[in-house]
Amino acid sequence: MPYVAHGLAFFATRRPVDSAMPLVLSARCAYAAGQRARALEELERADQLCREHRCHPSIGENARWQLGKLMYESRADRARGLALVREARALFERLRMPKEIALLDAWLKAHRR
Repeated sequence: MPYVAHGLAFFATRRPVDSAMPLVLSARCAYAAGQRARALEELERADQLCREHRCHPSIGENARWQLGKLMYESRADRARGLALVREARALFERLRMPKEIALLDAWLKAHRR
């Protein structure tokens, strides 16, 4: 976690858009530590950065996928969570990323209402 925190501090002052991937990593660590609110906040920031600026495509889709999954599973906003996962899946398909597509397809199949 210290490396991620250093990355966030470094990029925040130089190139905020480059903070997106460290934010995703930090959110995954926060989630694993049981800090769901912090994870949601960091994923929201990463997603927003990637929507406002040009992130590497897989970073934006990864942020959207993680955010959608967490929103759904934490019951914060299930409808928005599903929409974000579907959006990430469509973008992974456009990028021709079959492993990610298969992962999201399996998740969507398991979480259909």
